Amino acid sequence: MSRHLKRMRRIYAQRRQLFREIVTERLRDEITLSPAEAGIQVVGYLKDGIDDIKVSQAAAKRAINVSPLSKYFQNTAATQGLVLGYAACDAGQMRDGVERLAAAIRETLG
Repeated sequence: MSRHLKRMRRIYAQRRQLFREIVTERLRDEITLSPAEAGIQVVGYLKDGIDDIKVSQAAAKRAINVSPLSKYFQNTAATQGLVLGYAACDAGQMRDGVERLAAAIRETLG
């Protein structure tokens, strides 16, 4: 089991780094990614004026499943962002998914 965990940590670290590079390259004006040293998801904070619920709905029409961060806020002002998963994707899927997410954001901005 230990070898498996080490292997998966290495794979996820590589995917996390690649995902960060792709998002930063393509969506730097729309999303700021939270720092992450581990895990299989990352939060992307949307720039002012971008509605996370509208983006998640537009993304769903493009077969991209993201969760709006604002739905996790109940007693404070909602932060606009998206919970983004990357662990199950290879490089091509990441690039395609980020392009579809970019199209969803463009749609919501008019």
